[in-house]
Amino acid sequence: TPMKGALGAGFTDRNIQKRKSRRCLLFLFFILILLSTGIGLTGDNTQKKAQKIVREKRRTRNMGCKVEQLNPLRKNRSPELRQAVRDYYRCIAEKTDFVETYNHLQIYIKDGEYADTYVAFVMYRMKIKQVYTELPGVGTLYITEKDGKNFQVRVKQLDRQEIDHIKLLAGQHDVKALLEKSRRQYQTALKSDALLEESVKELQKALNHS
Repeated sequence: TPMKGALGAGFTDRNIQKRKSRRCLLFLFFILILLSTGIGLTGDNTQKKAQKIVREKRRTRNMGCKVEQLNPLRKNRSPELRQAVRDYYRCIAEKTDFVETYNHLQIYIKDGEYADTYVAFVMYRMKIKQVYTELPGVGTLYITEKDGKNFQVRVKQLDRQEIDHIKLLAGQHDVKALLEKSRRQYQTALKSDALLEESVKELQKALNHS
């Protein structure tokens, strides 16, 4: 399975920045879970616990969301959610120096632990600059909804409960089947294009030496 989905090391500020960009991207196209915890640490422990209790009281849990049969993987039907995901991947591409675009987004979702939250598994084809063949991958995104039309991709400030729920869903059979499909596509793409394969190897080297 692809793992967490203008090369080479250097010592100038520009090269350091490039290596940071590569690191971020590798977590996207080498697949599984693309989420950082980024939890705020302001206030003392007592205050934080109290705020968490109040927040959880206001949330409505999705019944059966942890059971695969009651929360199956399904194709997204919301244009607004799709646009939020598109915007997210466009932003990611713009922040790197060697990705041209993410194409052919296929969005599959499961319910999050609470109402108006979703875990999205996004199949995509990543176009690397100056490489003809696109590289298949899967990204995992946590999405929140407000008023039925305002969707937001969250990659920070996820609490431990949310992260654990994402891991639970990623281990279910229907998601594993999706990841396996992407893995086969990934291997096929590498075998079909020597330049793509070499680019991926260079990215791996850049990560290992950073």
